[in-house]
Amino acid sequence: MYDLSVIVSGIRTENWKNLIPQIINACSDLNVEIIFAGPYYCKDLDNNYYTFVRDFGSPSRAFAKAAILAKGKYICQCPDDSILFPNTFKEAFSLLQDDSKKVCIMRYNEGENFSGKEFPLEYWNAQYHYAHFKNCRAIKPEWNAGPWFMMNYNYYLELGGVDCRFEHLNLNVYDIIYRVYRDGGQVVFSPNVVASLDWKPNQTPQNSPCCAAFIFNDMPLLTYLYQSDAQMDSNPIRIHPLNWKLSPEKWQRRFGN
Repeated sequence: MYDLSVIVSGIRTENWKNLIPQIINACSDLNVEIIFAGPYYCKDLDNNYYTFVRDFGSPSRAFAKAAILAKGKYICQCPDDSILFPNTFKEAFSLLQDDSKKVCIMRYNEGENFSGKEFPLEYWNAQYHYAHFKNCRAIKPEWNAGPWFMMNYNYYLELGGVDCRFEHLNLNVYDIIYRVYRDGGQVVFSPNVVASLDWKPNQTPQNSPCCAAFIFNDMPLLTYLYQSDAQMDSNPIRIHPLNWKLSPEKWQRRFGN
């Protein structure tokens, strides 16, 4: 068994070769498993360092499908447009060892051409993003969340993993963190920023399906699930870990009918 399974659900295969040593360095001396998931295979990689799971569904479905195969004691996702910082995954991992019902928000910078500066801690609070979350009235003022997490793998499975009714791997990470809160678990921040991410000011063929999913499906779904305390309380904390099988095998936003 590995210490940590890192799952990369993405399509930027040109980045994967450089990402592997970055993941290893971020994990320091941890025994790490790397799983790439998505529609496109990268032929330039040494397959001694990773597993590949092919899936033409949404990024959420690809991640959840790969997660079922993970062999690590802990699980973490990783965007494939990241520049990772050394030892930071190991630091986050160390925070989780005292309680299996604990999830770590992996803090990152984001900016055009990796120019982003460190966000203040309040950035990770729903109140900071009031324009998006103002109708999610059940989200508590003290709750923090973000789109990148690390947690105990058995607890991840117990909660049912990410909800693949969300298409983009973003707001369903918020959702699983909120379910940890509802389950009485702990939510902590990574001690340091773990990565710098690129940000595109304009939509590209790569990111436009994710933008459309966020606007037209995922944000309305999060708003529905958390519109009131009564609605939130009616939502199960634990969902089925194979819920990804209910998501379409082919993601129409990227691949058409």
